[in-house]
Amino acid sequence: MDGQPKQDIGILYPVGKSNSAREVNTLNMINNPSIQMIFWMETNLFRGLMETEEKGLIIPEKINALEIYSEPGKVDPILEEITRKAKDFVPDTSTAKGRAEIKSMAYKVTQSKTYLDDLGKQLVADWKEKAKAVDVSRKKIRDTLDDLKNEVRKPLTDWEAEQERIKEEARLAEVARLEEEAKKAQYEKDETEAYEQNDFFNRRRELERKEKELEAQREEQRRKDEESRRERERLAREEQIRKDEAARLEKEKQEALTAAAKSRQQMLKEFGLEMELDVLRAMPEQVWNEFYSAKSKEYQAEKAEKERLEAIREKGERLNKTATARQEMLKEIGVDLDFQSCRTMDDETWVSFYGNKNKEYQDAQHKIWIEKMKAEREVERLENERKEKERLEAERLAEEKRISNTRHQNKIKKEASASMLSVLQETFQTDFPLDEVSDLIVDAIASGKITHLSIKF
Repeated sequence: MDGQPKQDIGILYPVGKSNSAREVNTLNMINNPSIQMIFWMETNLFRGLMETEEKGLIIPEKINALEIYSEPGKVDPILEEITRKAKDFVPDTSTAKGRAEIKSMAYKVTQSKTYLDDLGKQLVADWKEKAKAVDVSRKKIRDTLDDLKNEVRKPLTDWEAEQERIKEEARLAEVARLEEEAKKAQYEKDETEAYEQNDFFNRRRELERKEKELEAQREEQRRKDEESRRERERLAREEQIRKDEAARLEKEKQEALTAAAKSRQQMLKEFGLEMELDVLRAMPEQVWNEFYSAKSKEYQAEKAEKERLEAIREKGERLNKTATARQEMLKEIGVDLDFQSCRTMDDETWVSFYGNKNKEYQDAQHKIWIEKMKAEREVERLENERKEKERLEAERLAEEKRISNTRHQNKIKKEASASMLSVLQETFQTDFPLDEVSDLIVDAIASGKITHLSIKF
């Protein structure tokens, strides 16, 4: 501002490798990312505040930025001190040195504004929750010190405007004087020529010519004034273009910082961390690289530990399942072994142990099977003997029954034959025809005279 180079405050960025190393060691001592950033910002801020070089009308070592921007009203004494120093200054526009001192005083006010405003900007990145209070204080600082700068510079500004006015009036007066002298000289010349020539009409024409020349001169002057005005406007436009370009570059710079901060946010999300965008935006590249490297190592260590614990858990589950399966296998062969022994037994020992126990079980089962087969064979033998005895007894009884039936049948046949013979003997003693004989035999059977024979009607 006012043609003076802007000075860097230098209170946020680490100075030298030793400072950076100490800051990184401090960061590694704190696990919370927000506390790390606040501690880093306060460390650098404290280093910046210990500077003894004046910033405009302010001595940095007397400024507690954390206090003036976090507590309402704390900035007022500083503004009053700056105002007192500025107003104690007595402006003198009568000399070049006095005017330079006025310009220097105005620049110091601007320096103070820039310094305090930068402190506010840096603190905003640390305390988002106090951003409103900081912004209010920053606006108050800017407005107050801008007004104060204008007020301090007003005598010089008024003097410069007055000098411009005086110069313009002097220029116009000079132009008018020259025009008047030219006109007067022309009139005198014309009058002399008229008297000499005694030619009124020639003098009149000559006067008209001179008037036209004078008008042409005035027109030329107006043209030059217009060109001067246009030149001033061109310079003003070029200055505005320069300012717009500077603003555009600053905007692009801020957008680039914001994009980088968003990228950093995304990178931290991969570690499960959340940080304010303003904090990441204000973090210098070197500090970010060290911070990210430390967090990456922590994340990898935590991930490795989680994987180790998960492997232990999975191994434990596998051992538990193996122990349960082993117990079931042992129960099938009649062996009862506690769960812990089944769990801690290595595979080689288990194979040997189970093989021995299974062989014992198979041997015992084989013996049981042999005894069972012997018993089943003995039962089968006894059953076969019983069945053979029953078969022989049944055959004997059947034979006895057959013999008895045969005897009974023979007896019946004999008795029936005797009865039939008796009937026939009685019949043949008469002279009955054969057809009548058959009827007599049937009647005899029906009347029961022939034993063991019957007729059903």
